[in-house]
Amino acid sequence: MSNLAFIKKTMTHAELRNSRFNVDNSIFVSVKQRFDDYCNLVKGSSTQMNNTIKEFKSKFPNLTWEHIDSHLVEAQSCKLSDIRIDDTMNRPLDWEHVRKIIKNFSPTMVMPINVYKDANSVGNFVAWDGQHTSLTLYVIGVLIYGKPIGSIKVPIAVSKATTKEELRINFIDLNGDAKLPLSPLDLFEQKIYGHIVDKSPRPDWELAANKFRALEEVDIFLTSEAFRDQDQNGAITHVASIINNDLDIVQKFATYWKFRSQYENRRVESKELIHVIYLLNHAKSCGINWSEDDIKSIVDIFWNCFSCEFTGTQHLNIFWKKLAGSYEIWYDKVYGKVDEEYRPTQFKMTNGGVHQETFGLKFMLSQLAFSGFKGKLPNYEHPAGYKPRNLDLWEYSIDK
Repeated sequence: MSNLAFIKKTMTHAELRNSRFNVDNSIFVSVKQRFDDYCNLVKGSSTQMNNTIKEFKSKFPNLTWEHIDSHLVEAQSCKLSDIRIDDTMNRPLDWEHVRKIIKNFSPTMVMPINVYKDANSVGNFVAWDGQHTSLTLYVIGVLIYGKPIGSIKVPIAVSKATTKEELRINFIDLNGDAKLPLSPLDLFEQKIYGHIVDKSPRPDWELAANKFRALEEVDIFLTSEAFRDQDQNGAITHVASIINNDLDIVQKFATYWKFRSQYENRRVESKELIHVIYLLNHAKSCGINWSEDDIKSIVDIFWNCFSCEFTGTQHLNIFWKKLAGSYEIWYDKVYGKVDEEYRPTQFKMTNGGVHQETFGLKFMLSQLAFSGFKGKLPNYEHPAGYKPRNLDLWEYSIDK
């Protein structure tokens, strides 16, 4: 038998991040495992926590675990070692929030951990809310005061909810005000789990899961600065562009990225995401449904003209500098002889702003037409009347 059968494909970072949603059932992890997994995943987190522990000891030199234990809110209790965190219910661990709680710790601020009992985790209490409290008590009790995790009692509130869907709705609704509010990314991920794990038929949860699948297929993942992986290939931090757009637009952007990453695999720059989606939305509003071949052609033209560079990475500003030159020529031609007092505002195209959307759209459509794009293009008249000359555009033709 060939040894090749035992070679495992190395997962990309996007595949690794997205794989956590490819489950059919809940995933239960201990408090210690939750802590260790984060330290192993995020470089430098162990050092950060060690510094936080030193700060705690310096701030509370006379505090003992027994004092903390005596001041915790009275509720039903269980051993910290019997807590299992539902990885498909809780948001991804916010490391900075745990460190902030430890730095400003007060025993009377500790609220009961919301738990439920699950037939798949017999003998344990499954935390559907309160993972940051659990981790805080683990760090203080075990890492600072050296207590065995099995000797630490923590307050819990046992839920009588009968379905995971009901618990998830509670988690979404209750996380706000004094607690760490759910970010748009947290909420989006809850909806994905709600459809995939809970098998919920809620339409907005199914929509989130379908958007996730579209991105997953082309090795894109949603993230934030908290995970320190925003520079990994396929990372999207501007999650609003995914959450706030229709499924077909997200799918079309995924198609764009499939072809774009063949030229250069990198993180998804926010400005590129925003402007490409703006282009896709405008085409849709004009009744144009670009095919996969059309989108491939758009990528080919954009790459060969300006390397799909919308961001100004390394101070290049390739697209916006080209547009700025065109816009200045047009502005001088139209308003050069008009008294300055009566001229409209002259925009700086290399600076961010809402004006970039409309002027950028006109320039992109003009470039596509000039480069021989075979698909249908919307007839877009810029509100200010701006129109680039052929001389202002790149010479690339798709037919070359």
